[in-house]
Amino acid sequence: MKANDESLDEAEGLAKLREHERELDRQLEDATRQSAQLLADARAEADRLSQQAEAELRTEVEYLRRDASQDLERGLAALREETRRKIEALRRQAGSHQEHALAWLLSRIEGRDER
Repeated sequence: MKANDESLDEAEGLAKLREHERELDRQLEDATRQSAQLLADARAEADRLSQQAEAELRTEVEYLRRDASQDLERGLAALREETRRKIEALRRQAGSHQEHALAWLLSRIEGRDER
């Protein structure tokens, strides 16, 4: 009987171990499914954040381009104005030189007429 009891105890022990093993397998499967879902969720969130960051970066680059373009336009306008002023000053100076040269020539001509 003792052998029979031991055999029965062993069978019950093995059955409990098998049940425990099945439970652990179920828990492992659940954990594997959960980790796969978490990984998929994390990838989706990473993609979303990446797209959001790219969109924000494109917007920022566009703002910087506009600012740079406006700065260049202002600089070009200032350069054109400075060039216009210098040309006008050169024209006045040329006119003044022309008047002086004409006056000098006239004085030379008048000086000849008097001789």
